[in-house]
Amino acid sequence: MEVIIDSRFTAYLELREKALKKRDKASLYRLAQVYSGMKGKKSKKKAYELYKLSATYGYAEAQFMMGLCSEKGIGVKQSIQIAISYFLSHSR
Repeated sequence: MEVIIDSRFTAYLELREKALKKRDKASLYRLAQVYSGMKGKKSKKKAYELYKLSATYGYAEAQFMMGLCSEKGIGVKQSIQIAISYFLSHSR
């Protein structure tokens, strides 16, 4: 019996490994985008956590996305004040 693995799944696993093991900020951001595209509150929360991790490594796009998540209350409690602080840190 031959098992065929979808190439998207393989790409996801490679991205996940690079993001989590090597702490690559761009990979963490892309992995967050994968989770943000999934349904459910747990996926949105995971996306926010990955954006936050990527942002701690100085990835500006992740800082911006954290601002959007905070503004809209996606994966985190809604807070306009926190959103503004992320938007301001992104603009520097």
